[in-house]
Amino acid sequence: MPDGSVAYTHEVSTTGTLEEIIGAPPPSPVEVDQALLLKRKREQEKANRIASQREADLSAAVAEIRDATMALETAKQTLKSGLEPGPGERLGTTGAYTRFSPAYWQRVRGLQLVVDDARDDWMTPTRRATPSNSRA
Repeated sequence: MPDGSVAYTHEVSTTGTLEEIIGAPPPSPVEVDQALLLKRKREQEKANRIASQREADLSAAVAEIRDATMALETAKQTLKSGLEPGPGERLGTTGAYTRFSPAYWQRVRGLQLVVDDARDDWMTPTRRATPSNSRA
């Protein structure tokens, strides 16, 4: 239209003038109330789905952290009990010192690697659970 407004019609207007105004009847109050109730119900269902998903994610994260913590504690206890040399791992004593075999050091190093791996596994879910903006 010449004044910048848009007119929707099924007929072509060559003059660019407004020929008829078709008004839409206002919705009834019952329709408005039903539409608002439906909108609230949809929003509540969406919020419940989001909350359920967050709760499931949190439960999974807590279980993962608990399992990793238990694995780390088990690995630490295994290392602590494995520091005692076994039969044939002590080569001799000189004064107050004891010399251990290479098999002892290899076994202790393996136990330490298990602890390190368990610590890495423990740190991964802990880092994910910590919000990045809380670190200074």
